[in-house]
Amino acid sequence: MDPASRELLADWVTRVRQRPHHHCGVFAGTDGDAFGHRARPWDYPDVLIDGRLEDDALVLQLSDGAIRLDAVHGVVHGDHPWGPGLLVSGSINGTPAEVWLV
Repeated sequence: MDPASRELLADWVTRVRQRPHHHCGVFAGTDGDAFGHRARPWDYPDVLIDGRLEDDALVLQLSDGAIRLDAVHGVVHGDHPWGPGLLVSGSINGTPAEVWLV
């Protein structure tokens, strides 16, 4: 993971920890798309319990489970239906994946 990506991810984790109740949105695939089952902002927010960076991986412990995004090779700012966030490219369980962090 390049230093700029590491800094963006570390900043996101820090900012979420400062939010009331650590509410955030973590979306993979079409989860959270407009008009989907989690389309309206903050109907069902995720709650960040712990977030950390390990070598080239992002590990998030959420109130309803954990996500490990390995081989992170891209982090860019973007707009998600739930608001501005980061689009993170990597892999989950060996499968290429993109995850939105809002």
